[in-house]
Amino acid sequence: MGAGQSSIEYLIMFGFVLVVLIPVWFYANSNINSTNERLQKAYAQNAIERLSTAADMAYVQGSPAKITVRVRMPAGIDAITIKKHEISMRMLTPAGYTDIYGLTAAPLNGSLPEGEGFYTISLTAMAGYVNMSYYGD
Repeated sequence: MGAGQSSIEYLIMFGFVLVVLIPVWFYANSNINSTNERLQKAYAQNAIERLSTAADMAYVQGSPAKITVRVRMPAGIDAITIKKHEISMRMLTPAGYTDIYGLTAAPLNGSLPEGEGFYTISLTAMAGYVNMSYYGD
């Protein structure tokens, strides 16, 4: 067996390995991206639900009640809006924009962070509304 034939056999084996590994890599990469997108949406939903619940708790207790909540803001936040009785978050995902929102009985005021990471958010009951303020770690 010559050196040339041996090299050709190695190239053929390498080609077969690539034919098997490339589709497996694309499948795994697709699953990882899909899982990451679902995880970011779950972080967003969890943050909005916890803030909505805490705002209602502070509102029911009345002034000067203060509740502190630690939340993880996901990656990909495009905008966060606080309206009268609604907290809404718009996220940019590979599939496009996704809106996540929570409704409260309490009128709301203040702002929330748009950056990814952990934040401590203070919800303070004022006269007739709940004020939100935050600081990061």
